[in-house]
Amino acid sequence: MNQINPNEKICYNCKHILWWIGVGQGLRCGFGLNKSAKSLPPIIPSRFHTCDHFEFDNAKNKKN
Repeated sequence: MNQINPNEKICYNCKHILWWIGVGQGLRCGFGLNKSAKSLPPIIPSRFHTCDHFEFDNAKNKKN
């Protein structure tokens, strides 16, 4: 797999991505996540996907 550019506007670089793969829930979008919500956050179809809620994760950008 090619290296992912930390400056690309994709879900992998977004601060709202939730890595719920280990618990069998896949990648989820945590934008506006409400702890009292009774439904799961929306599924992210791919880490290369992007949406209107994208915000860079500053921790990933500091590595470069």
